[in-house]
Amino acid sequence: MNCVNRAKTSCGDEGYCMLRPGLYGAWATDHKYLGNKAFACNLKTEEEAREQALAWCGANCSVEWSGDAR
Repeated sequence: MNCVNRAKTSCGDEGYCMLRPGLYGAWATDHKYLGNKAFACNLKTEEEAREQALAWCGANCSVEWSGDAR
C-alpha cells in the first residue's frame, strides 16, 4: 500500500491514501466522534478493500465509502 506520510490509519498517512488507477479503497467508521476509523487502499478488488477497512476499524463499524481511482 502506497500511502501519504503521517497518517493516523494503519497505512501511516494523514487519514487518506493515494489510490492507484485500477485499484480500490474503502473507508469504515463506527460513527463516534473519537471512535474507530480505518481507510484501506490500493487493493485489487472493492470487496477486498471493504473487508480490510472493516477489519482494521473493529467492532460496530460500517463501510461509508468504497471505490476505485479513475
